[in-house]
Amino acid sequence: MSAYTRDEIKTAFILLLDERPYNKITVKDVVLKCGINRNTFYYYFPDLPALAEAVVAENFLHIIQEKLTPGTIEECLDAIIRFAMQHKMTVLHLYRSTDRERFEISQWRVCEYVVERYLDVILANRTISPKDREYLQDHLSSTFFGWVMDYLRKGLSDETYRRFRRICELKNGHMEEILDRCENGIHTFS
Repeated sequence: MSAYTRDEIKTAFILLLDERPYNKITVKDVVLKCGINRNTFYYYFPDLPALAEAVVAENFLHIIQEKLTPGTIEECLDAIIRFAMQHKMTVLHLYRSTDRERFEISQWRVCEYVVERYLDVILANRTISPKDREYLQDHLSSTFFGWVMDYLRKGLSDETYRRFRRICELKNGHMEEILDRCENGIHTFS
């Protein structure tokens, strides 16, 4: 069996998700769409949730294979939602599926990874404590995850995306202030 067949199954599934909700897709639909038999499907995937997880994981894999060097909050946001912008209905159908926990876990991993790359870039010439970096990682990952979930909840609307971009503009310079405080060891509590 080939990787080509596995990719064809995933592509057929994405095309079906572009057409209809996840709960309206069956293994039969997928095998008919890509012209294989059920045994071939089950050779690669034990069930539809495993196929959905593979599609989401592939999106994560594409992100980590990119030479990702986001230097701004906006670049982080764009890296996180790039797949969603290209496959709106697919992502919405996965988000609205009954197996949403897996989807959310994968989105959290994407947010964490992109934020980690962002911190690598902006901290290249800075010296902050490992604990402060950990706090920033947690804060930014949570912020982006919240934005992504809100974006999905609102149907990937252009207005929501514009709102996030505007918030990024308003926060311009904010991260530099935070990093200055980290470098200067400013603490307001012990």
